[in-house]
Amino acid sequence: MRLIDADALKTRFEPKQAYFTESIVRKIDTEIEIQETRWIPCSERLPKQGQEVICQCIASIIKVLKLNADGDWYQDAEHCYMSGFVIAWMPLPEPYKEVDK
Repeated sequence: MRLIDADALKTRFEPKQAYFTESIVRKIDTEIEIQETRWIPCSERLPKQGQEVICQCIASIIKVLKLNADGDWYQDAEHCYMSGFVIAWMPLPEPYKEVDK
């Protein structure tokens, strides 16, 4: 997937095409969900509650965890980690799909 820089797109079009450009940018902002492919620091933002994400934890430990309503991270009911344990996260990639030949 290619990431789109909406600000760069706006500057490429002439002013007479401003309405067209704004409609494209609005569509990008509202209808296209771009897959994050970088580590997101927890200080920047957190994932949605219950969403499985790849987590970079202290001491260079990497785990797949979810965030609960209390701000703690967990794998399942028996494995819960305090909020300071995770320092960054990123969404899981799309699952592998075999291509039909």
